[in-house]
Amino acid sequence: MNLLNAHAEFYDAIGNPTRLLLLCVLMKVNHKKIFVTDLIYCTGISPRNITILGKCLENLNYLTVTRDQRYASWHLTEHFITIFAPIIKPLLNSPEVEECLLRLKEREEKGEMVYEKYSEYLKTKKNSKTFGY
Repeated sequence: MNLLNAHAEFYDAIGNPTRLLLLCVLMKVNHKKIFVTDLIYCTGISPRNITILGKCLENLNYLTVTRDQRYASWHLTEHFITIFAPIIKPLLNSPEVEECLLRLKEREEKGEMVYEKYSEYLKTKKNSKTFGY
């Protein structure tokens, strides 16, 4: 995929550009890593568009996508942080980000965050001989 096509697909995938910025903030708050299901929940971007967005960002060297049998997570690259750092800081005070972070906090308090479920899943996986451990 050439860079021009990647950018076109990228903008098509994110829909409202504000949601991309929310993604950036959420990922920054989550120490450069976030599970895709949490992104879908907190930003309202559809699973299909999240997948397209992830592929585009991967092609542009903005993030790496890690997948296993059950979950996918995104990890920001330093390249991405360098480009978006000036944008992320002012966004932390915007009402859209505040709303998004509140939803994230509520999800954490209810124990619904994927990374919590994922750690439980890994414990089960390590104790199971069917997974080769």
